[in-house]
Amino acid sequence: MNPFDIQESTGISIVCAVKNRMGPLRYTIPSYLNQPGVSQIVLVDWDSDQPVRQSLQQWDFPEREDQRRITHIRAVNQPYWNSAKAYNLAMSFVTNPFVFKVDADVVVVDDLRKRMPVLKSTFVTGNFKRGVVPNDYGLFGSVFLRKEDFDRVGGYDERFVAYGFEDNNFFRRLQRRGLKRKFTEPNALYHLPHSNAKRTEHQQVAFVQPRHSIRFSRRLSRQNEAWSAASKGTRYELESVDHDRKFCVVAEKTK
Repeated sequence: MNPFDIQESTGISIVCAVKNRMGPLRYTIPSYLNQPGVSQIVLVDWDSDQPVRQSLQQWDFPEREDQRRITHIRAVNQPYWNSAKAYNLAMSFVTNPFVFKVDADVVVVDDLRKRMPVLKSTFVTGNFKRGVVPNDYGLFGSVFLRKEDFDRVGGYDERFVAYGFEDNNFFRRLQRRGLKRKFTEPNALYHLPHSNAKRTEHQQVAFVQPRHSIRFSRRLSRQNEAWSAASKGTRYELESVDHDRKFCVVAEKTK
């Protein structure tokens, strides 16, 4: 159940989070809207300098009817990008039993409905070794699963503040609960190319090569107690909401 009582629907939800990465959305959002069976897109704006919703309106994109499927959540007072927090927030608004988590620079090519029959006791992830571009690590974090399985493991570990490994950690915890991991077919996803600098941009641990950041995060995961549904995740409070409840502004609770 989402925290702000947005009406439940049926089908597939896509969740995406972004901070100051508007360019790729011109290509990726249409690919989400073109997916059969997708009735909800949850788009988290992690305190971008220019609000994502404002950017979309300036582009006159997408069409008005498609906009009704998009729920915009803007998190304020977030100077640093935190993937785990952003996607846990996005997941809290999901109203469908099936959900696809995808980065803002990944175009969805394959029909997600093909994944639903295999989802009993499984989850499906991107695989950079099967991407269009060889060794395309940008596909690794994409995952299609049941919302109830996400909730059972407590979502992403929010203690990861550097780039990388929160996805590895999440997948391993799903597997420890007995779920089998499957991979997308070749060319099912396409990652829009960008520099390594973009991977660590806006993060609390800045100017660190991604490979070094991943090693740091891996060591951190070994030292910490495993994240679970009982872990204390970030709580948010509603600051404002529009009349059709498709745009919310939230802030972290201080107490």
